[in-house]
Amino acid sequence: MSLSEDQLNQLMKFAFTALQGTINDRQEFARKLEEFRNQIAQLNAVKNQMPTLLQERVDHAVLEATKTCTHELTTSVAAATRAAEAAAAAYKNSQKSQPFIVGGVSALLGIAICTFAYFWTPSLSEIQDRRDQIAKLEENISQLQIQTDKCPEKNGKLHLCVLLDPAFGFLEKNGDRYAVPATSKTAKK
Repeated sequence: MSLSEDQLNQLMKFAFTALQGTINDRQEFARKLEEFRNQIAQLNAVKNQMPTLLQERVDHAVLEATKTCTHELTTSVAAATRAAEAAAAAYKNSQKSQPFIVGGVSALLGIAICTFAYFWTPSLSEIQDRRDQIAKLEENISQLQIQTDKCPEKNGKLHLCVLLDPAFGFLEKNGDRYAVPATSKTAKK
């Protein structure tokens, strides 16, 4: 197959254009490669400076934090010192007034005890009246001649009980049950 001169020119033109494109592409590639190498060099320079920059930043941050903490600690210590001095002064003042406080509280307590004893303790005449009432009640009980004894409960405890007169049985009043106690006269029946 033989090519005509025109076809051969077109083929040569195409090859030249392709070759020219390849040369242009290689030049573009070489330029891009050079840019890439420059960027890598810049990144390496930054990478080499990074520890120094970071150390400077960390040192600065630690210094600022230390200054802030020192200021706050100094303020807190000063406030605590003032509070301790105020507490010491209050304690010293309370030591001066302590005998008066103890004396005052003791006097009030004594007055309260005396007042209680005065109003709640019966007088000698009231005690004698109560003794007379008890003697009268004991006399009345002895005249009734009710027979009493100690009776055991189910749990074994003893309690006071009276002998009842079975002749009367139980009396009811308002729903309550009553029994008539036996006297020495009725118990013999």
